[in-house]
Amino acid sequence: MTMPASTRAPRSYPRAKTPSQSHGILYDSSDHFSVLTQLNGSLWPRIIVYCFANVSLMVIGRYLQEEYYKDLEISDEGHNFIAVVVAFLLVSRVNLVLSRFDEARQHLGVMYRETRELISSMAVLSAKGNDDEASKKWRLEIAYRALILLRTSMAVVDYPSDNIAPWNLPELSGEELQNIRNNSYLNPDVRCLAHQQRTEFEESMRVPTWIGYLLKKSICSHSQRLQVPLTAMHETALLASVDGFMGGDYGIRKF
Repeated sequence: MTMPASTRAPRSYPRAKTPSQSHGILYDSSDHFSVLTQLNGSLWPRIIVYCFANVSLMVIGRYLQEEYYKDLEISDEGHNFIAVVVAFLLVSRVNLVLSRFDEARQHLGVMYRETRELISSMAVLSAKGNDDEASKKWRLEIAYRALILLRTSMAVVDYPSDNIAPWNLPELSGEELQNIRNNSYLNPDVRCLAHQQRTEFEESMRVPTWIGYLLKKSICSHSQRLQVPLTAMHETALLASVDGFMGGDYGIRKF
């Protein structure tokens, strides 16, 4: 017999600590030693056996040379070859890191640009004939939700470093915060509908998507809240800015 959602025992949702629990690898960039020696996201578990085997062969060879075979020598041609290979791989790795940095910066630039364009275009397109209080509240709501969309997106990016979930941001409040709490795993009735257990980091990724939905709702409410509603072309332009922002948000998530 299936128990009602309201009577089910709540499940615990741990913070993301390992790659199997999140979409990324958590590390402290200020601690270089921990980055070099950590197991998560490292090749150490795969190559440690070969490292020990290599050192053991070196120790055995050195022992034989000192005790039995004085003329035992090892050619340095292998080291010269390995030096070339390592240099090539190092340059390739640096180029890969720089390309990923440039791609992430481009996505971030798109998010900031679309936010500016949305707010400025909304103010200009709705200015004529909309000087009443309801119109001002509509513009204020659009501006606030656009900025909180950017803020929550950055909170997701910063989560591996500061462990602050978007719904704990001081900037998020009012109807937007209540909507997040009602439609995330913070609500037990929603939590029991999840197809699998999600971590706080994974749940945080859903917040910008929901804020984007609320922003689109606010834009489409112009016909009821403005004295002079926007044209279909102007409404489409504002919605396109939201879509452009979400494209940048989806792109930067993989980093």
